[in-house]
Amino acid sequence: MIPRLINIMERIDRWQHARWVMILLSAVGVIAFGVLFGLTASGNGRWLPEIYQSTPITSTIVGVLLVVGIAWLGHGLTASILLGVAGIVWMVIRAVSPESGGLADFVLAVATMTLAFIAALDLMRLLFSLRWQPLAVARMVLDEAVRMKLALIFIIGLILFIPILSARIELDTPLRYRIQTFISYGTGASYALLAVMTIFIATATVAFEQRDKQIYQIVSKPISRFNYLLGKWIGVMGLNFVLLVLIGGSVFWFLQYLNSTPALDSYDRLATSEQVLTSRVGVRPTMGDILEDAEAITRQELIQNEELYRGDPAAPLRIYNETIQRLQTEQRTVDVGSYKEYVFENVKPLSKTQIITAQMDDVIFLDEPLKTIFDVIVTSEDESIRYARGTHFAVNPNLGDGHAGLLIAPLDQQPTADDAVRITPGQRLRVQYFPANALTLRFKIDAGGNEPGVIVPVSFLVPSLNYAQVQQAALMQTQTVLIPAGALNESNTLIVQIANGSIETGQPGPLAITFPQDGLEVMYKVSNFEANYIRAMLVIWMKLGFLAMLGIAAATFASFPVACLLAFAIFLGAEMGPYMSDALEFYRYIDPLTEKLNPIKWLVAMIARGTNAVLRIYGDVRPAAFLTEGRHLSWATVMRTAGWIQLGWTGAACIIGWLVFRSRQLAIYSGHA
Repeated sequence: MIPRLINIMERIDRWQHARWVMILLSAVGVIAFGVLFGLTASGNGRWLPEIYQSTPITSTIVGVLLVVGIAWLGHGLTASILLGVAGIVWMVIRAVSPESGGLADFVLAVATMTLAFIAALDLMRLLFSLRWQPLAVARMVLDEAVRMKLALIFIIGLILFIPILSARIELDTPLRYRIQTFISYGTGASYALLAVMTIFIATATVAFEQRDKQIYQIVSKPISRFNYLLGKWIGVMGLNFVLLVLIGGSVFWFLQYLNSTPALDSYDRLATSEQVLTSRVGVRPTMGDILEDAEAITRQELIQNEELYRGDPAAPLRIYNETIQRLQTEQRTVDVGSYKEYVFENVKPLSKTQIITAQMDDVIFLDEPLKTIFDVIVTSEDESIRYARGTHFAVNPNLGDGHAGLLIAPLDQQPTADDAVRITPGQRLRVQYFPANALTLRFKIDAGGNEPGVIVPVSFLVPSLNYAQVQQAALMQTQTVLIPAGALNESNTLIVQIANGSIETGQPGPLAITFPQDGLEVMYKVSNFEANYIRAMLVIWMKLGFLAMLGIAAATFASFPVACLLAFAIFLGAEMGPYMSDALEFYRYIDPLTEKLNPIKWLVAMIARGTNAVLRIYGDVRPAAFLTEGRHLSWATVMRTAGWIQLGWTGAACIIGWLVFRSRQLAIYSGHA
């Protein structure tokens, strides 16, 4: 039975490598996806998986590329059998239990991701077939990783993780929370699994070859120790690239499906597009200069309590720093029934600028799509006239001899023909289009003991628009207020007045409120989510590159368990850098009673500060957090990560590993036959 089965498998393998079979399977795949796309476009494909119905173009393109690629890589018949079995299971589950559609889609998703992994791994093997010594070693690493039981467990886990996670998303929660949860777990947990797998594979591929004496056969060949280590790193990075493209692509594909599911209301839909699936920069308020006040208060304190601080050389600096912190807290505090004004400078949200020439005396003609709501600022070209600020503008096709005309109306009213901008014929104007509610004010409130059930009324006023909004704010929870882009003045400055209480009812807040240091900022869009997502995946890949070289370098002088322990210790220390910084702020090595320095605590603090200074950049760059909060991950951050982590840390680990490895005598000829 077994020999016959092996013979059948060998025959299938010969057939699927035949050119005519590759052409036939490619044609069948293209036609099949064309039919599916046609059914979906005509509304007759409601029986198809929901993710395909919601993203037919993307799904069709990915499907065609996958089918053609697998066919020409020589896995066409194997893929057909696997997809056929998965398709039959999918139809049976749908027929027996229609409410179990998630389970049926899970089976299909696992089969698809498995085929994608096989295809991507074969492409990487082809790339590593080029004539270069490190690539030959890298190809061996790929083959080892697939055969290694430990690596195989992680690979299977990663393939199963995204379909399982997608099936666990509850569609009755707000859309923005669904998407944030999926991004957080999809990218964050995938990175954690990849990081652990990278350390295990990187250390195992070097340590096991030394333990099993296989390295004797390698070092006896004409390959340098450096090329050997470089090839190991390239192989691990190649495997990471394959898995990261697979996982990243799956996460992004499912995000498109989630974004097509119903939102709870219009605000939920707007918050999803403007706060999550976007790329925003945050600006904190410009605080007044408090240095001179701090110096004066410090001098006064030292003079009034001269006897107390005599013989304490550290007292002036300590008092000065404490005064700075107290004054900063006072600036961020709003007392009961009062308000404070905060200024946000250099706010430049993404916009489209159009220079137009007025053709008539009643309307401005625009090139934007009709019936679309914008925030628009209209200014004369020499900036001597500013026509509108902070009102909603609508493009209406029923004005101006069939052309679209720019209409101005108050925020709470729908524009009409009477609101048309009247200008001088021939006058040139600059029109800036902003997304609706382009500015988001994020805030977090600290009040009293931060009891969970306390709600504080907070009013936000924009003087330039005569615009106000009242929020019932919970304590120590991040909340948002949407502000029109028209609130910006000519110098791209936003002024917001925040009152502790409700201006609608006149009710003051129950407690004085304080914004933490990171608890008040204006965020605005500067790019799109797709580009931000690609940058995030690139940063994750570079961080994995350091872990790969770290594990390889550790394995050059330590056994597998010790090398893993060392690599994990450095990895956890680097990831916990931001938390270490916060802890060090409260770590005191001077006894508050005797005011004497504790040498042991001082030594611990100095070692911790030095280690944190070196490793903190690794933990500061958290791609999953950037994507979840819709924050802009700039190319400058990507290049800084490449410089510090890839060139700096990875290069240093490579040099250390090479110096140790080249000095080791791995194989000694005894002189006996």
